Amino acid sequence: PDVWGWNGGRVRAIADGLSEQGYKVAVGKFLAPALDGGTDGDALPPDGDFSMDWIKQFPWETQRPKVEAALGFLKAEGC
Repeated sequence: PDVWGWNGGRVRAIADGLSEQGYKVAVGKFLAPALDGGTDGDALPPDGDFSMDWIKQFPWETQRPKVEAALGFLKAEGC
């Protein structure tokens, strides 16, 4: 995940580029709850400062179910 969230620019551009090449892409909101509203409810706001205290909320144990759900979705779609 990107600290500016699923729609912060970079992640969305990469996902759109892969999709344009024919790949099925799933982009999740991995960094929620967002800090100060985040970017479309995920991660940091566009003008936000990075916070180590905030990012520590997202260890692998909390991210794994989200990643597995995204992979399950893609597998169900035949990927």
